Amino acid sequence: MNHEDEILALLPWYVNGTLSDEERARVDAWLEQGGESARAELALYERLRERVRDEVPGQTATDLGWKRVQGRIRKERKTVTRWMVPALAASLLVIVVQAGLLGHLWFSRPQSLGWQPLSGAEQAGPRIQVVFHSGARLEQIQSLLRELRLRIVDGPSAAGVYRLKPEDAQTDIDALIARLKGVPELVAHAARD
Repeated sequence: MNHEDEILALLPWYVNGTLSDEERARVDAWLEQGGESARAELALYERLRERVRDEVPGQTATDLGWKRVQGRIRKERKTVTRWMVPALAASLLVIVVQAGLLGHLWFSRPQSLGWQPLSGAEQAGPRIQVVFHSGARLEQIQSLLRELRLRIVDGPSAAGVYRLKPEDAQTDIDALIARLKGVPELVAHAARD
C-alpha cells in the first residue's frame, strides 16, 4: 500500500474526528499538498457522512447499537423475571418454615434434658490437671490411674492437659497430686484444677 492509499484509508476516520494526533497531522499535510483533488476526496467523505446522518436523524451508529443492546437486556430481564418470582417466594417459605420449626424446638424442649459429656453427667467435686510426658505409654498411664482410682473427665486439650477426677469424692486431692508428682517418668505436671 502506497502513501496515498494509506491516507485515503484514514479519511473516513478523519471526517468522524476519531484519528490520533499523529494520523490527523499526516492527513492535514496530505490535504495541503494534494490540492484540489485531495479536497474533492475529503468533500466526498463529508457528504457521505451527512447522508448517513440524514437517513437516521438524531441517531448515530453507536446509538443504534445501544438500542439493540437495550432490547436484548429487556428481553432477558423478562425471561429471568418469570422464574425468579416463584423461586424467591419458595425460598422465603422455606426460611419461614425453618424459623418456625427451630423456634418450636427451642421453646418446647424439656428442661430436664441438657448438654452433658459423653462420659456421663458432669459431677461436682475437685479435679486435678495432669500433663503426661510424650514418651509415656498408654499401659503405664492406665495402670497409674487405676492404682490412684482416678478417671479422665476431660482432655487432652490442645496443650496436652487432662482433667482427672477421683472415683471417691472424699479422697484427699493434695495427696493424689503428691503421688502423681512422685512418678516423674510419666507425669510432667500435676496441679489442682
